[in-house]
Amino acid sequence: MSEIKVVDVMSHDQGLLVHEEAASTPNLNEKRRLASLDIFRGLTVALMILVDDAGGDWPVIAHAPWEGCNLADFVMPFFLFIVGVSIALAFKRVSNKFEACKKVGFRTCKLLFWGLLLQGGFSHAPDELTYGVDVTMMRFCGILQRIALSYLVVALVEIFTKDSHEESLSTGRFSIFKSYYWHWIVGASVLVIYLATLYGTYVPDWEFVVSDKDSILYGKIQSVPCGVRGKLNPPCNAVGYVDRQVLGINHMYHHPAWRRSKACTDDSPYEGSLRQDAPSWCHAPFEPEGLLSSISAILSTIIGVHFGHTIVHFKEHSTRLKHWISTGLALLALGLTLHFTHLMPLNKQLYTFSYTCITSGAAALVFSALYSLVDVLEWKHVFLPLEWIGMNAMLVYVMGAEGVLAAFFNGWYYRHPRNTLINWIKEHVFVRVWHSRRVGVLMYVIFAEILFWGLVTGVCHRPRSLDKVIVHQEIAQNLKKLVTEQDCPHLLFYGPSGSGKKTLIMALLKQIYGASAEKVKVENRAWKVDAGSRTIDLELTTLSSTNHVELTPSDAGFQDRYIVQEIIKEMAKNRPIDTKGKKGYKVLVLNEVDKLSREAQHSLRRTMEKYSSSCRLILCCNSSSKVTEAIKSRCLNVRINAPSHDEIVKVLEFVAKKETLQLPHGFASRIAEKSNRSLRRAILSLETCRVQNYPFADNQVISPMDWEEYVAEISTDMLREQSPKSLFQVRGKVYELLVNCIPPEVILKKLLHELLKKLDSELKLEVCHWAAYYVRLFVYCSRVLALEFYFSSALFQHMLFLLRLSFDLMMAFLMIMSWALVTGTSDEIRSESHIPHRSICGQVYEHIQKLPHFNIWVDKEGSKSRKRGHAFCIVVLLSNAMI
Repeated sequence: MSEIKVVDVMSHDQGLLVHEEAASTPNLNEKRRLASLDIFRGLTVALMILVDDAGGDWPVIAHAPWEGCNLADFVMPFFLFIVGVSIALAFKRVSNKFEACKKVGFRTCKLLFWGLLLQGGFSHAPDELTYGVDVTMMRFCGILQRIALSYLVVALVEIFTKDSHEESLSTGRFSIFKSYYWHWIVGASVLVIYLATLYGTYVPDWEFVVSDKDSILYGKIQSVPCGVRGKLNPPCNAVGYVDRQVLGINHMYHHPAWRRSKACTDDSPYEGSLRQDAPSWCHAPFEPEGLLSSISAILSTIIGVHFGHTIVHFKEHSTRLKHWISTGLALLALGLTLHFTHLMPLNKQLYTFSYTCITSGAAALVFSALYSLVDVLEWKHVFLPLEWIGMNAMLVYVMGAEGVLAAFFNGWYYRHPRNTLINWIKEHVFVRVWHSRRVGVLMYVIFAEILFWGLVTGVCHRPRSLDKVIVHQEIAQNLKKLVTEQDCPHLLFYGPSGSGKKTLIMALLKQIYGASAEKVKVENRAWKVDAGSRTIDLELTTLSSTNHVELTPSDAGFQDRYIVQEIIKEMAKNRPIDTKGKKGYKVLVLNEVDKLSREAQHSLRRTMEKYSSSCRLILCCNSSSKVTEAIKSRCLNVRINAPSHDEIVKVLEFVAKKETLQLPHGFASRIAEKSNRSLRRAILSLETCRVQNYPFADNQVISPMDWEEYVAEISTDMLREQSPKSLFQVRGKVYELLVNCIPPEVILKKLLHELLKKLDSELKLEVCHWAAYYVRLFVYCSRVLALEFYFSSALFQHMLFLLRLSFDLMMAFLMIMSWALVTGTSDEIRSESHIPHRSICGQVYEHIQKLPHFNIWVDKEGSKSRKRGHAFCIVVLLSNAMI
């Protein structure tokens, strides 16, 4: 059942993978899993484990002995319904019918193989430590075999009836039924064949040999009188007759549920020894997953396909739910009517039409409820264990439901095969604690089996990483479609630091190559490059797997172009074979492409053209403006925006959950605000706060990064003293930052930010100018050297400013004092110049007004313009001298 992995194909109106030079690009449809379907599948697997392992003590949840419907009887129809929904989504578009049919045939064979191996009698797990089966007594049918038959028939119908008119439905309430009329024709044919055989087949008397070694009748021949037509009782129904004739009675299930009926045992509804006067058919085998009942089960899959078509064609949640709920209620009403009017009883063993309607209606309502909670209300985290089980359903079915893992642990026992770890846990941890075997067994199954497998699949689950990207989900899904449906082009990822570019690149590599992309090694590689008259020795650190190489060629300085050429040539020589599921090319990831020299970029352009058939390039940079147009035009440009505040909070809460940390929402929001929209910075801040103080508090102090405080200290030292000694001290602190892997560009940017907060406005333009100048020099000379140039320039500019400031102050002081000496107010100025709450300009202006010869600046008409002009000159001089 889990072999049918499905994806829900949703269309988005925004294409997020765009060429910068193009005004518009075709849409890339978003493609993602339908979470509610995975959860429904996980719920069904959990129900199977529950009813199989706890049904013996709780017969109300076990299979009904004959007529009726208990919890266990919903498991098989739920699986078939899920298979139908998956088929509609998986075969939404069929480009090659032959390839699609080949895929269907391969999956069918896998299901048949596992079904025969697990339920054919070869495995005796978990109670018996033996294996092997007599092929003359091998069981041919089972759960996986029934799913395989339904999947094969319905998938072929879906493939061969796929027409272009199905993409758009005509208007009308029943348009979706009309568009897929072939499915309903097949469903009606299946129903007619089933009913005709069930009610029209004559069932004669039959005999069998008792094969139960624990029975006193073992080896004896028993006869069952019938000679009727159209009966639905245990011994004389057409379903059993067809199986006995086609399969053979020895290849049927030897422990049917009818043995728990009142006619067979006094312990009914529990399983017990058969009564001495029990009818002969109580000892007979019966196949609950037989041929005729499996044909009827195809109808459950067709109903599931109809629900999948609803997802494909109806985009509104309300429209889907309205259609599903009305269909589910109609099926329930029809099934209950058939059952209670005695037209057709509810019977899982025969898979009657009333049983099909009721179980399909119930599946429709459960699926609608899960869809509302998970895909509409987004309560997905509540059902995570079920989702993990649903995404690894085959693993849980084989290891858990069929008891393979339990049999492994039971193989290690103490003196007696019953003294095993599993039995000890069940007895001592659950049964004795609850003082009830029934309750203890139920708790054991829920916690030690279902919850256990939920956690195991959650830990071991390695999903396709692009499906699990939290930020930039649309881009991730578009990239997934790009590499799965097309040949991947060269890619250029650009965006601000900390926006998630490298995360998307690594997820893309996992999408292309699978788990092998994670098996990387770090090595220092050396190359000898023949540069004409001389040989150049190059050494660079690379991160590589069998399918990709990642490096930063700009670390080689002027010789970066030789690195690019040699790496690509070396990868092209070892081109991988294009086997099934693999790509016939390798990937070269180049970081900091915007820091490559012009010569290296031109060389990269020529090399990527020459070796494009065997090598794909994924380029990563912060700014595409420094990348040549020749390179950008040959790549698919992917703009990665800085994540929003809410997205950063969501990532922090996800990380905290994975690390089992209790993170208050308010505290996460404060970290996001201080991160300046950088995911890297936000996660590092969370880690720092966790080390400093845990548990977290909403008002907890978020300390700045150590290196940022260090840069702020450097800026203070630069402004405190401008001398060779100060320059030498600043130089040592900068080297300490570089040793701790803080990039020069980051240091320069942060230092500029700190200087702009402390410098006078007159110097800000000069400081910004020289910062931009030396950033450009990073491409042509040593970054450390350019950084030192900038420090020296900033110190020099600040020293010149202080000299000009000193000169202005001196001139202003001389003018005021000269004026005061002439007017005789120098003592008055000195005595009151200490007033703290007045500005120097205000004090000077007030003293000017108090001067005894103040009126000499007033002209004959009483104008004060001359006086104001002189006062203004003095105030301006002093204002320019202020810091």
